[in-house]
Amino acid sequence: MILIFDTYSGLCNQFYDIQCAINFCLIHKVKFSFRYASFRNNDLVTWYNVPFFKLFDTDFLNKFDLYVKYDDLNSNEENTFNYNNSVCCNKFLSRNNVLEQLLNLNKDYIVLKQFWDIYLFKEIKEDIYKLLVPSFNIMEIYTQIKNELGIEQNKYNFIQNYALYSCNIVLLVWYQKRCA
Repeated sequence: MILIFDTYSGLCNQFYDIQCAINFCLIHKVKFSFRYASFRNNDLVTWYNVPFFKLFDTDFLNKFDLYVKYDDLNSNEENTFNYNNSVCCNKFLSRNNVLEQLLNLNKDYIVLKQFWDIYLFKEIKEDIYKLLVPSFNIMEIYTQIKNELGIEQNKYNFIQNYALYSCNIVLLVWYQKRCA
């Protein structure tokens, strides 16, 4: 069984998804992958999926032996539970005995959307937050905005404070909409 995580909702919720997903897999020695992240729609209350690497730099995942690149998987509708990502985890999992419930699904792959709501940080083996950095594309946009606005180089340490200063993402969304 390989768990495929689709991070979902606001940026902080996606940080929670990543933290809980990786720690759950490390503790239970389960292989895992990340497929989708989510961006907010123009209505500001709904979301759409994008490949995980569009939001996050994925290099940090290579440090985990249990990590498998999504493109290397043979996941399809037949061998994957929740393949179409139609429901969040809390619709088919309870918060108790999560591993047992997943094994009982008897599928090669299981897609888990908004996993943090089930795992609730029960056991944290490694702090993943400090490993999270924006994707290359987001960093390019950030650099362009920073240069346009004349922000001093060290005034905002975007890379090291990615989890703390997610308001920079709001700035990026504003910029993308302005240029659209």
